[in-house]
Amino acid sequence: EFGKDAVTGGAASDLEKATSIATQMITRLGMSDKIGRRVVVREQGNSETLLKTVDDEVRMIVEEAYENAKDLITKNQAKHKALAEALLKYETLTSDEMRD
Repeated sequence: EFGKDAVTGGAASDLEKATSIATQMITRLGMSDKIGRRVVVREQGNSETLLKTVDDEVRMIVEEAYENAKDLITKNQAKHKALAEALLKYETLTSDEMRD
């Protein structure tokens, strides 16, 4: 189940890491068509417009990653359940057993 009621404390750590990676992608690696191939250092007096664009681009990357992850989990829900049940029953599984 997804939504505000199903969020755990572990999600905060995941969101922090995802935000950090997305920020590096935009501000250090030049991975934004809107900002271009440049480094953006927040402490160097950049315009509010540029900083808002950085934030918007980071938000877009994190939201897209979330939607992709949610989609994968939803599409593979039966496989996750079968794997969890097998692990509860057998405690360990080989890679071949997991493929079956």
